[in-house]
Amino acid sequence: MMIPNTAIILAGGRGTRLQTVVSDLPKPLAPVADRPFLAWQLDHLASQGIQKVILSIGYLADHFLHLIGTTWKEMQIEYVIEEQPLGTGGAIYKASKQIDDEEFWVLNGDTFTDFCLADLWEFHRASGVICTLALKQMEDVDRYGTVQIDSQGQVLGFAEKRAQRHGLINAGVYLLHRRLIPKDASESAFSFETDVLQTLPGHSKLAGLPVAGHFLDIGIPDDYYLAQTALPAWTAATASSDLPFIDSSWTLFLDRDGVINERIPGDYVCRPDQFHFLPGVPEALAILRGVFGRIVIVTNQQGIGKNRMTVDDLNRVHLAMTTILEESGVHLDGIYFCPDLESVHPVCRKPLPGMALQAFHQFPDIRFSRSVLIGDSESDVAFGNRLGMVTIRIGEEDNRADLVVESLAIAAACLLEWCR
Repeated sequence: MMIPNTAIILAGGRGTRLQTVVSDLPKPLAPVADRPFLAWQLDHLASQGIQKVILSIGYLADHFLHLIGTTWKEMQIEYVIEEQPLGTGGAIYKASKQIDDEEFWVLNGDTFTDFCLADLWEFHRASGVICTLALKQMEDVDRYGTVQIDSQGQVLGFAEKRAQRHGLINAGVYLLHRRLIPKDASESAFSFETDVLQTLPGHSKLAGLPVAGHFLDIGIPDDYYLAQTALPAWTAATASSDLPFIDSSWTLFLDRDGVINERIPGDYVCRPDQFHFLPGVPEALAILRGVFGRIVIVTNQQGIGKNRMTVDDLNRVHLAMTTILEESGVHLDGIYFCPDLESVHPVCRKPLPGMALQAFHQFPDIRFSRSVLIGDSESDVAFGNRLGMVTIRIGEEDNRADLVVESLAIAAACLLEWCR
């Protein structure tokens, strides 16, 4: 199923904090590497399959038509002009009247995010919510405020701006159903964030997904100056591709079958006597234990959904596995599994991120950008890539993985080199 192909971009603000460096243009049109900032955002939307963009504008509105026009890389560009400031809520309400689809995207015109929209769409559908927020893991988040989510990605609440070392922030991209817009809304000013989103937590209507990719808010001069070099590098894929330096702040996510133990062709490991470590795995895990601050397993186990085994059966298998590993000095910090059938399309089943969210809920200091995923399938690699992890595939060649190796033992040797 194709993603919703219409987006609203909120571009009506004055950009007061940026007036000292860009005083004669609306903030979304501020020049970045000799192009309007909005051009970089539109390029990304076009690459993601968006077909129509509605620009909600107000301050110096005539500049948009001159610099952007009515088409952009085959996307249709339409305009909604705020005769007076409507706030984010009023702007969305007014622009939504030009949309026939039930679901659409909303983006802030002063932020750049380049994650895959299809990933958020798939998570949104599996979650069954009416609005999903793109979230970004950030350090020093006092400028933004934070969003709290549970182990399934449901939004629990919002925290005000305050001094905080790290957290999840609202990245300024929403996928929402039109029924989220208040029925009594009018073309008057109100805040979508305060008057709508903050009324939803706890009602299973609002979800948030930590996304991979870059994030930049040009609302202050320092970040505007950073954009001059960062955006061209990011969009041209010329940013540094050096191997990461891994230390104890990193987390290792491991698939199980085909990585740690032998697969049973056409069947499932249902009993402890069917579980057999692949050669060199306990030794490799002992090496990795000395490298990573945390090691967790994330494993699809739809044999439970098929009634081939029970959760108790799986727990017995894992008890046998962890007992042997503990004897080798290897402690696993967590084991997360998805018991549901693939046909149900559950949030917990890789490549969807549910098991990573469970780990993050248990260990809030996990940074997905400081994590490694090792798996043996396309869905494992996609799971890691969606969250911005370093991905290693065991077995088949895969150009989407950062590294392809023959075994966990070889992966451990490579990762050990990345620590030096």
